Amino acid sequence: PTPNGFVKMGDLQDGDTIFGSDGNECRVVKAWDVLYDRKCYEITFSDGDTVVADENHNWFTQSSVERRRKVNNSGSVKTTKEILDTLYVKGNVENLKPNHRIPIEFENVEIDTQVELPISPYYLGYWLGDGGSWGSNIAIGQEDKDASSSALLQSLNIDTSNATLSECSDGHYNMNFKSNADGNKLTTLLKSNNLHRNKHIPYEYIVSSRDNKLELLRGLMDSDGSIAGNNYDGKWRSACFYNTNKTLIDDFYSLVCSLGWKATVKKNTNSVGYNKDNPTAEIYRVVFRPDVNPFKIKRKADKFEVKPAIYNHAKFRYIKKIREVDSRPVRCITVDSPDNLFLCNRSFTLTSNTTIVTIFALWTALFKKDQNIFVLANKEDTAKMILSRIRMAYEQMDNWIKSPIKEFTKT
Repeated sequence: PTPNGFVKMGDLQDGDTIFGSDGNECRVVKAWDVLYDRKCYEITFSDGDTVVADENHNWFTQSSVERRRKVNNSGSVKTTKEILDTLYVKGNVENLKPNHRIPIEFENVEIDTQVELPISPYYLGYWLGDGGSWGSNIAIGQEDKDASSSALLQSLNIDTSNATLSECSDGHYNMNFKSNADGNKLTTLLKSNNLHRNKHIPYEYIVSSRDNKLELLRGLMDSDGSIAGNNYDGKWRSACFYNTNKTLIDDFYSLVCSLGWKATVKKNTNSVGYNKDNPTAEIYRVVFRPDVNPFKIKRKADKFEVKPAIYNHAKFRYIKKIREVDSRPVRCITVDSPDNLFLCNRSFTLTSNTTIVTIFALWTALFKKDQNIFVLANKEDTAKMILSRIRMAYEQMDNWIKSPIKEFTKT
């Protein structure tokens, strides 16, 4: 993710802006050359998200041993291969208990809180869930008629003179809108923002201010959202969004993740009459546990209990599986975030970059002839990994700047 949209790693350039572990912008100091014929692995996380990386890619994880230290942010940077070699907790290999987890440290990703969005976030969310793709009208259930119509009018800053609410034959209501507070026709705004017959969440909303994203989320949840989880005490603490539009589901998933929450996407065929016209249609649902109430209308909001994420799985992504896949082009980048970490994928997953230490060691080797470099580590494999990264950086350099090397020191 970048401030301007999702970008493939191979398309990043020096000076580009991405997001650090805290959700703030950071700069790509160096986008290294693309590498080929590397041993690659597919990493699967507990939320179902997957990432492909080579065996030397760095990840910041907290192993089971590191977690037992009970120190805030305890953990260390490990390569994909190191994680694979210690994938499950020792003594629990048969139960496949994950050994490594990646924290969700950021609370929100945003670029400019002053950016004025073209369409009211709450209205857009509700329209994406229950609006007509050909126009600006919205379908409202009978039990939410008053609460939803009031919330929509408030979000658009208009009164009933700019909207009509009519009852349909099936007991539902249809709300039509003439224009927003600026006098712009909503249908025209939807068309000009490529939303007409093309329901999706524009990227500028996913990286807008936290308040705007919460309004968008509540519009989506008030229309097509529900409450999920255990109600043993009469309260529900998990939320769920349903839809048959896979593009909208993917966008909703990224919206939730951009707020610093873990989400899980699940798919099943229609078994509850969600789509009466197509009873075998695939239905997607996104399940998440937010730390704020994701609903605005009273009927849903009163049933949901906001509770801090005290359960580990709510604030961490566990690495559940790693498998070797066909090699593909990979590359490393160096970023200037304070902890050398950045966010990747539509899930905003935390990962590590090529460290400045590697670059400094290589620079010293090339230009400081009177100095020697010693690589010290608490494990032999870690020392080998650091040396291999120095070698990889050297091999990517232009020939004119390379100093002749007879042989790399062996460990």
